[in-house]
Amino acid sequence: MNRLLIGTILLSLVAFVVPASLVVADDEPANDALKRQADVSIKIFQKEFKSRKLGRKMNAILSLSRIKHELVIDELATRALVDRNPEVRDATAQLLGDMGICVEKTGKYLKESLARNEKFPDVQVSIIRSIGKLKYKGALEELKAAAKHLNEAKYQWVTVEVVTTFGVLEDPRCLPFLLWMSEYGGHALKWSTGSVSVDTGASGDTDARAAEAAWHAKYGHVKAKKPPAPVIRTYMQHLEKTVKKLTGQVFKNATEFRKWLVANAESLGLDPRKLSK
Repeated sequence: MNRLLIGTILLSLVAFVVPASLVVADDEPANDALKRQADVSIKIFQKEFKSRKLGRKMNAILSLSRIKHELVIDELATRALVDRNPEVRDATAQLLGDMGICVEKTGKYLKESLARNEKFPDVQVSIIRSIGKLKYKGALEELKAAAKHLNEAKYQWVTVEVVTTFGVLEDPRCLPFLLWMSEYGGHALKWSTGSVSVDTGASGDTDARAAEAAWHAKYGHVKAKKPPAPVIRTYMQHLEKTVKKLTGQVFKNATEFRKWLVANAESLGLDPRKLSK
C-alpha cells in the first residue's frame, strides 16, 4: 500500500456536520458520553463502509478511529481489518497502532491477523509496526513465525520490522530467536560463526579433514547451511542494533553473542538448555 495514502485522505477530508446525538451535555458523565459517541460513530461507519469506493471506505475508517473507545476497536478489527482489500487492512492496522487504549485487546486482534496476511507482506509490516507502537508483548510467537521467511526477497521488510519491533518491545524473550537469526547462514552473514585453520604438515586432504574436525569442536552448535539469499544481509544492521539495545553489549560475531547469552540466560529469565534449539 502507498504509505502516503492515509495522509492524502486525511488532507482531503471535508468538514461535516456533527449529528445532534454526538453533542455532549455539560452534566453527562465522560464515560457515558464517550460510549454514546462510539455507538453513533459506529452506525455512521457501518453505513459508509458499505461503499465500493476505496476513498469513502478509508474516510469511514479514519473518522471512526478518532473515537478512542473499546467498541471502536472491536468494530475496526472485526470489519475493516478483515476486509477483502489489502489496502483497507493495511490502513486499519496502522490506525489500530494509534489506539493506545485496551492494549491487550488491540494487540490480540493484530497478532491474529498476522498469519491471515501471510501473502501480503506490506500489510504484515503495518501490523508488526503497530504491535510495537502498542508495546504489546503477547505476539512473540507470531512475530517469530512472520520473520522466518527471511530468505525470500518479498518478505525482506517483514523480517526487518520484526527485528526492529523486538528492540522496541525490550523483551529478553526475543534474544534466543535473535541468536538463531544471527547464526542463520553462518559465514554468509556479517556476523560470522568463526573459522579455524590447521597445518599438520601432512599431504593430501589431511589438513582439510583436521580443520573440519576442529571447526566442529569449536562451532559445533551451528549446523552447516547453504549461504542465504543476499536480502538477508539487509536486516543484519537492524539485528545488531536490537541486540545491543537488549543486552547493552556489542558482539563481534554470533559466537560471542551465544557465549554471552548462555552465561547470562538465567538472569534474563531464559532457559540456557533451550538456546541450542
